[in-house]
Amino acid sequence: MYSASRLLLLSILAVAACGGHGGGPAQDGPDARGAADAAPGRACDVLAQSGCNAGEKCAWVRTAASATSAKGEAVCVPDGDRSNGQVCHFGATGIATGFDDCEKGLTCEADIGVDKATGVCTKTCDIDAKVDACGPKAACTAHTGYFFDLTNVEHRRGLCAPTCDPVSNTRYDGAASCGGTLDAQGVATRSCVVQQGELDRLDTFTCNATRQPGKGSDALAYEASFDDVFNDSCAPGFTPLLYQDTKAALDFDVSKIICVAWCEPGPTSKEDPADLAGKVGSAYTCPKRGASAAHECKYYQWIGAVKGTQANTLGYCEDPSRYRYDSNKDNKLDDTDEHMPSCATLSRTGHTFDKTVTDTQFWGCEPLPANLAATPRLRPRAISRDYPAR
Repeated sequence: MYSASRLLLLSILAVAACGGHGGGPAQDGPDARGAADAAPGRACDVLAQSGCNAGEKCAWVRTAASATSAKGEAVCVPDGDRSNGQVCHFGATGIATGFDDCEKGLTCEADIGVDKATGVCTKTCDIDAKVDACGPKAACTAHTGYFFDLTNVEHRRGLCAPTCDPVSNTRYDGAASCGGTLDAQGVATRSCVVQQGELDRLDTFTCNATRQPGKGSDALAYEASFDDVFNDSCAPGFTPLLYQDTKAALDFDVSKIICVAWCEPGPTSKEDPADLAGKVGSAYTCPKRGASAAHECKYYQWIGAVKGTQANTLGYCEDPSRYRYDSNKDNKLDDTDEHMPSCATLSRTGHTFDKTVTDTQFWGCEPLPANLAATPRLRPRAISRDYPAR
């Protein structure tokens, strides 16, 4: 149903949620040590808990934990005694000491940039499982700094994390500030971040420690020290979703990815433009997020993979004048193409751009019909820019 011009636009406009759930510095990959250096641990499977002796567990052992390096590997270590949800501790970095004190099957979720970090024991899970084993109001997500092999290829292992609403930064169990507190500047210490789903899966939103409390609307999300962008490279209430403009998108210029505000959208059209910057009366409009007057609150389902309640309540702030679409239908984007139209100029009954959906639905200004809103992915992943959890 989506035209070639729409798909071309989506392929260069939308940026996958970056990095793994844990965010933080780029994962260097475990050290390529010889067998003698790797003693006493033995390689094993953290999910199956196989390959270890009685009284041992297979755990992620840290060999480096600093602001610029996060290294480790899965090896057999003595079993711990901390249960799910309890406070846990990592030993000093090193193959013989850098493990946590959680029970078998659990992993200590802690700051990957801090040696001997303190965290919370969390269930280890299978990212590819057909049925999420994390239970209600939780999801299995990749965590930066955990579960990578010697070639820096991700093991498909993750950690269970509470699910949340990124607009209000509230956990779905009702905890405000994603279960964290407010710092001296009034910024939440934990953030609701998005992890983009695979081809046949929806995006998930889970709570994570806030790393960049000062990066708000239109701030560059790129972290030069690590030459990368992560899904927690922005402040709470913001996400590294878009390129700065069409040129940056065409160049796949990672350094020009910007923090985009989450907002509460409302149906918008030239017939009724009142909700252009967000739902009237909402505490989560684009202006209240600090976005400029040019920003419009669009439905995230236009470029993301959400359905149900989120399809109607989750939006993001975008300045359409920054982006062009293939208006002349020559299958490329350049200065001869027009800028994206404002929702305030589009008809809620017109079909200028598509025969199935209206002009406002086509451009994310109104929700899609229920049968189309369930579509897991609207943009072509094969040519989208994705960022692995590393």
